[in-house]
Amino acid sequence: MAVPYFGSGDSLQPRMQIMQSMLTKQKTAPATTNLFTVQFSTPPIFRDYATDNDFKSLEKGDTANLLNYYASAINLPSKQLTTGQITTIGVPYKYATGQAFSQINVTFIIPKSQLTKTIFERWVSAITGDGDQYVDYYEEYCCDTMRIYKFEKGSGTPAKNSDDPMDRGLVNKVTVGPDKKHQEKYRNTINGGLRLPELMSVTELRNVFPTNIGSAQLNNMEPRLLTFTVSFSYERYKFYPRSGVDNDRALRVTTDGDEFKGFGMEDFNDYDYGRF
Repeated sequence: MAVPYFGSGDSLQPRMQIMQSMLTKQKTAPATTNLFTVQFSTPPIFRDYATDNDFKSLEKGDTANLLNYYASAINLPSKQLTTGQITTIGVPYKYATGQAFSQINVTFIIPKSQLTKTIFERWVSAITGDGDQYVDYYEEYCCDTMRIYKFEKGSGTPAKNSDDPMDRGLVNKVTVGPDKKHQEKYRNTINGGLRLPELMSVTELRNVFPTNIGSAQLNNMEPRLLTFTVSFSYERYKFYPRSGVDNDRALRVTTDGDEFKGFGMEDFNDYDYGRF
């Protein structure tokens, strides 16, 4: 018996040239796991009641930098479609009922000041203290938004054209080439010049708060970076890719038959009910 639906199969044959072209194109090249940044908004319980400046704002200053640059690993949130099941006669079938989201984990490097660990220790203590059974109001301890920005290298704005003086200063530090003349030529080359990472997507989590503070392991052997992992719960998340990749991200579920993209009212009018 022949393989069904294969036809001539010319378009399905493996092509090394197609694979190589995909690897070189910016749109189809594989993404990498590094080059990301994290940004927290300040929960009201910190903004309104904290007395230390390190806790009053998680969005700027050394606190924001530590939470961002010392986030060494993070898993992006996952989404699951919840389903129900109907069994009549024959094989049962499932139908969609809603969405469910997983927790996320972020691993932070602890600085010598212990600030990153202290932030989450105080955050959990502000939600519910260990000396009583009281819990603060939900709106007070939730972080409104937590954003995860994913960048990719090699396709952003040329560093020499950046508005940031620190970015432009990177160009002068390029030392590729045997002498200054070749180094300058390399800096000014369009294809080989130094380019900044390009923002490719943003994952925005809404109403976030920590649910678990992992342990940090100490030992008297060789010194290593001291890290700990924090688990977060959230209500929902939004994923925004780079502009131009997804033009339909604003589509919403609707009950209006005229706007339904699938089986519309005009199809019901022309439907052949005699087949049933």
